[in-house]
Formats: sequence, structure tokens, C-alpha cells
Amino acid sequence: RDCLLSRGLGDVYKRQPLATEDNEDKQNTPSATWGIGLGKLHLINTVINYHSTELDEKLVIENFLLDEAFSWESDHASDSTFKIQLNQSTVSGKLGVSVFADKPSIKGQLNIKKLPLNRFHTLVKEQLTELNGNLSADIQFSASYGKDTLNYQQTGSITLNTATIGVAQLKTNIATINWTGSNTYSKTQDEHSITSKGSLAVDQVFINDQHSTLELASIENLRINLLNIKHLDNIQIGSLEAAGLIIAKDQSTKPLVQTKKILLNKIQLHELSRVDINSINLELVLAQVDIDKQNQIPLLNKLQESLNTASSKTTEPSITNDNNQTTSQFRLGSLTITGDSHFQLSKSNEHGTITKDIQLLEFRLGELNSAMPDKPTPVALLATIDKFSNLSTKGHVFPFSEKSNINIKTTLTAFELQHFSPLIRELLGYKIQNGQLNANLNIVVNNNILDGKTEVEINQLVLEPANDDKVAKMAQQLSMSLDSALSLLRDKNDDIKLNIPISGDLSSLSFNINQVINTALVNAIQGSVKSFLKYALQPYGLIYICLLYTSDAADDS
Repeated sequence: RDCLLSRGLGDVYKRQPLATEDNEDKQNTPSATWGIGLGKLHLINTVINYHSTELDEKLVIENFLLDEAFSWESDHASDSTFKIQLNQSTVSGKLGVSVFADKPSIKGQLNIKKLPLNRFHTLVKEQLTELNGNLSADIQFSASYGKDTLNYQQTGSITLNTATIGVAQLKTNIATINWTGSNTYSKTQDEHSITSKGSLAVDQVFINDQHSTLELASIENLRINLLNIKHLDNIQIGSLEAAGLIIAKDQSTKPLVQTKKILLNKIQLHELSRVDINSINLELVLAQVDIDKQNQIPLLNKLQESLNTASSKTTEPSITNDNNQTTSQFRLGSLTITGDSHFQLSKSNEHGTITKDIQLLEFRLGELNSAMPDKPTPVALLATIDKFSNLSTKGHVFPFSEKSNINIKTTLTAFELQHFSPLIRELLGYKIQNGQLNANLNIVVNNNILDGKTEVEINQLVLEPANDDKVAKMAQQLSMSLDSALSLLRDKNDDIKLNIPISGDLSSLSFNINQVINTALVNAIQGSVKSFLKYALQPYGLIYICLLYTSDAADDS
């Protein structure tokens, strides 16, 4: 028999043996058994106000019901249902709670509708300059607690809408983030582990520099499928697909790079230092590279400046232990670019702007494997330049070898030289009225030793003097006019043909590609047209300058 005490909010039980002749003495001994129980607790329209230096919130409990929680029935799970209002958001659920078990546990369902996150920004204001968004969730979960142990499991979906996250000067706006799957967290006295399995969907992402008009990146949608996190040091992804990616876009310019779709298949990350990707495919890549008169790429400079500034404000100095460093490894099965991809290049000077449209018909890169530095990586490229000129490259590279090793063959046909007239006019004082270039380039680098050969054919070259001072200077250097020097090289069809060897030691501190070309030209044509052909040799010089312009600027300084 038990004694019932009524408390208005519900029924509270206090369990103790009643006095009898047999147990009267036992009740007065320290070994008597006591217990507490709750028959029912029901709260309706109850308001709880919370005040602290970080938060000031009002919690409205519309309905809360807890049935039968008895300490003498420790294995019994008490049923509970609730519906509350927090920050104008509805939070509801149904739970089973074992309050008095040796390992307390909870199991049930939780539903959150549009919980605003801005009210919680004060909790993370040291890390984030801005936090906005509405959080919704529909999950089933279970958790159990023990001495120095915690186990948590969850399935369902979590969605964040209209989110804004500020870090340093960078501001990220996201229309929707949705996670659907399962998560598990376990903790013991010695270790803890996290596992996840599911898919992640992200829509309409924009990353902006708040101190300028630069949009660092944007993406229409991102899909991560078959995400499997066994531990933080063992992550597997079935596929990652990004559509509508744009990198570096200013209001007054075209984006630096944009793609229709990027697809990565079978990604594995081990210990966060070993990356394995089965394949990467880029579909319809568009790139716009504008080089100014100072041989700089302004848009790229703005992007780098924004990233460096943000990094300096968020990165804290860390101490590394060299004795525990993990060797990084990287493997990529293949990289391909498909679709109607275009690379638009421009180079400006005081005489005009050179523009080139390179349409990439095919690009394939074979396996890259840092664990096998002696294994060659095949590369193949096929492109057209301004529709009528063809460029093809095929060969092997060794990107992870200790010394440079390359074996590449490149063919360029029907390249119109008059488009380079602004550059030649600036360098030599001549305009190019007509001329077409064909070239075969065979480059072999063996342990840093360059041994290459270039076959050059220039058809129907016509020059016109444009700067008297530079023309006279050129004539003085050649001991004759440039027209006279070129006439020495023309055949009966008015073509110029040369075979030029190019060699050098890439590891030498004094190695310079321009000096190598100069020396090769002196040997090939005995100095008569060295200065001119040095630039005619490089119709692809815009690409080269674009990739290495920072190194050129460092050399000039």
C-alpha cells in the first residue's frame, strides 16, 4: 500500500512501507527502502523566461504531458508528449524517457519548424560576424547516458533555409541546406567517435566580400550522395555534383571561371591527409583571363587579396609536432573536361588588346598518384584557337617526381600572327599585316635537363614599320633592316622555315626560358631575326604568361 500526495500539477507518489507489527521496527532502521514516483505531470500554457548575458528568451509551453515515472520501476520508459513555442517557432515531439534507470535513456521523435538562428548569434559572436536562417528538423533519435559514456543515434532530415553566415569580411548566403540520413555519436572516458550516412543537398550559395563588389564564388546547387563518415578520419562519398559554379565575379567583368557541372566520383579521405578520388569530370568550362598592361590579372588579384585578408583574420597560430606529422597522399584516377568549353584570353598594352578564344574540344588527364612518383601521368589536349587554328598536345608528365620529367609533343597549325600586332609593335616597332604560323614542338625533360626541338614555319609574313625609333634601333642591332634580314630566310614560296633546338638545366638558378629561346634562335638563324622570332615562336605565349605572370613579375623586380 502506498501513500498518495496530490500536488495539483499531477499525481506524485512517495513509496514507503506502511506501519505494521511486523515492519514497524524496520521503518526506523537505516536500511528502509524509499522511492519517488510521478503518476502524471501536465503543463498547459506555461511561460518560462530565461535571462543571461548571452540570451534573453521566452519559452511558452503550450502542452506538456509526462506519464508514470516511478523510481521502483527503473526499466519502465515514461511516455511524454510536448508542444512548445520558442522564438516564434514550434517545437513538438513524443518521447520515451527512462529517468531512473542505471543508464538513463531517451527515445522519440522531434519536430522543429523554422527556428530562427539570429537569436543565438551571441553564443558564437567570437567566431561569426553574422548568423541568420531558419532551422527545421524532423528526426527520430535515441540517447543513453552512463558513467563517462554517451551514445546518441539519429535518423531523419535537418533543413536550414535563407541562411546568412559571416566570417571576417566574407558573407555567405545560402537558400537551402538539407541533410537526410543517420548520425551516431558515442563517447567513452578515453575516446569518442562520430559516424554519418546519408546525403547533403545545398542550393543557391553566394560568397561575397563585404568590403568590395567582388563575388568570390557562387553555386546553383551542390549534391553529395552516399556520404559515409565512419570516423572523422575515414570519410567516403559516392559522388559530389556541383552545378553552376562561378569563381571570382565582379560587377563590371565576366567571371574568372564558370562551369555548367562538376562531377566527382568515389571520394575517400583517410586521416584527413590521404585523398583518393576515382574521377573528376568538368562539363562546359568557361574562363575569362584578362591581363592588363602591367602583366597582372586584376580579377585574380582581387580574389587572392580577399582570401588572404579573410584567412589572416580567422587563422590562429598553431604549434605542430614534427615527430607526429602524417605524410600526405593524393590520388586522382582521371580528370576530363567535356562540353563546349571556352578559355577567353586577352592581353592589353598601349597599342591595343590581343584577344584569343580557345575552344577546348578534349582534355584528358590520367592517373595522378603521389605514392607512385615514377609512374607517368598521360595528358591529352585538343583545341581550336579562333575557330581556324588547331592546337593539340599529347604526352606524359611526372608531377610527383623529385626532379622534373616531361615528354610532350605539341602541334599548332594555321595560327594568325596579325592578332599579335600590338605586342610586336610594342617590342619591335612593327605592325604585322599578315602572317600565319605552323609549329611542332617536342619537349623532353629528363631529371631537370631540357632537351627539346621546335620546327617553325611562317607563311606570307608582311610587316609594316610603326615606330621609327624602334625600327632604327632594330636595324642597328641587326646591321640591316628587319625586312632585309627576313628576306634571307624566305624560300621561293615566301615562307620561313626553321628547326630550333631548345635545351637547358631547369634546376639552375640562372635558367630563363627567354634566354634559352634567344640562344636557340642565334644558333638557328645566325642572329638575323632573333628578336622578332623570339615572340613569333610563342603564339601560345598568352597562355604561358597567364599561368606564370606572377613569376615574371617577381623576376622583373
